[in-house]
Amino acid sequence: MDTSQVWAFFSYAWTQTCADEDACRFFVRQANIGMANLQQRISRWHARPYGWHLLNPLRLLGYPIALHLAWPYRAMLRRCVFAQTQN
Repeated sequence: MDTSQVWAFFSYAWTQTCADEDACRFFVRQANIGMANLQQRISRWHARPYGWHLLNPLRLLGYPIALHLAWPYRAMLRRCVFAQTQN
């Protein structure tokens, strides 16, 4: 999985063009994203000590806002990855 493709999807989703389910399915097929890739990245993120994440003071403000803005797109991405792995 190419990290730049994931960033491209989220930046595309947050622009005025937004992203719908069809665009998300296309992205999942193009980027060859599977459930193992997503779970591996999440586990690597959670493997860091919690205090390490708080060293950046902007993260205290920006992270909750980013989570709130990205939540619908993360859910859509997970649905599309799950649908792709079921086929």
